[in-house]
Amino acid sequence: IANKLDACLSFALLYELLYTTLLIGLLTYTIII
Repeated sequence: IANKLDACLSFALLYELLYTTLLIGLLTYTIII
């Protein structure tokens, strides 16, 4: 159970990192244009 929770947490963290990177990229793109 703990291992499954850890995997879920890791996935959530990765998703959040990807989302943040995408958001920053979009913001930078908007500022440049």
